[in-house]
Amino acid sequence: MGNAVVVAKASSTVGEILDKGLGWTACQLNRVVASFDEAGMADWLDRWTKKPDFLYAGAKSLGGAAVTTGSSPRFDVFGNDFGWGKPVTVRSGCGNKIDGKATVFEGPERGGSMSLEVCIAPDALQRLVVDEEFMDAVSMPM
Repeated sequence: MGNAVVVAKASSTVGEILDKGLGWTACQLNRVVASFDEAGMADWLDRWTKKPDFLYAGAKSLGGAAVTTGSSPRFDVFGNDFGWGKPVTVRSGCGNKIDGKATVFEGPERGGSMSLEVCIAPDALQRLVVDEEFMDAVSMPM
C-alpha cells in the first residue's frame, strides 16, 4: 500500500527565533503539525490521485539554511513490543536522509519528551560538539 507523505512548512527568520525563543519556535512547528486532520488529509489524497506529484529527497532546493523534520505524532514508536520488550531507542532507517533533517518521535518517558534522530554533515557536527552553549542546551544533566 505504501505511505503518503505530505509536506508542510513553518518559516521564520533567525531574528524571530532569537527574539522570541525556542518555545515560540516549537509552537510554530506544533501549529503546522496540528493543522493536519482527517478531512484535510482525505482531501489532499483525493486531489493527489487526480494529479500526482512526487517529491524526491535532494531533488528540490530547501532555499538556504533549513531544517527539515519527519515523523508523525500518531506513530507510537515506543509503544511497540514485538516480544523482545519495549524499545530503548528508535532509528528511522536509511531512507530519506538529507543534511539538516531531524526525525522527531515522542520520547519513551511520554508527557512531552522527545527523541530526535538528526542527520547533519560531519563538519557541522564537529563544530556543534565543541560549542558549549549548544551542548548545554541539548544535553541531559548528569
